[in-house]
Amino acid sequence: MTNKKKQTYTITLDSHLPTSKAHTFSDIVEEGIGIIRTEDNYYYIFHSNFIAKTLREIKLGIFGRHKFLFEHEPVEFVEKFLLGISNTKHYGMTPEARASLMYSKEMFQTSVFINAIEKYGREHVHSSNFPTYNKKGHESKTEYVDSFINTLEYKLIMEDGRFSSHE
Repeated sequence: MTNKKKQTYTITLDSHLPTSKAHTFSDIVEEGIGIIRTEDNYYYIFHSNFIAKTLREIKLGIFGRHKFLFEHEPVEFVEKFLLGISNTKHYGMTPEARASLMYSKEMFQTSVFINAIEKYGREHVHSSNFPTYNKKGHESKTEYVDSFINTLEYKLIMEDGRFSSHE
């Protein structure tokens, strides 16, 4: 049982039209990195301060900053990686501390992105913080990300039976 409180919010479709439709939801607020699978088998990685709300917007066709989803219809939520799970409250953070916190979240999303590339293949993964990855004209960004992929076969270290690098 969770002690997290739900937040009620409304998403309005076509708000500028007389035929607008309001959808009201009540969900627990969780910040994190999410992975969505699209109908053409891409895995889209995104950060959200409110995962449930972001997923509901996407399900309703409101893609906002998730431009990739305009051309690749999302069909399945794959998994989440929660952020902000500490009960510690931060008040009066300096600009440097806020920047550091934002940077660490971005690096965590990059880590999830690299892991997904290893799992699903580079041609099947797209991330909101690396929209130009694997695109012509952006080879240096692709090389940077690729430099972290499959650097060591950790499973082999544990499976091969050797206990020392001197054997």
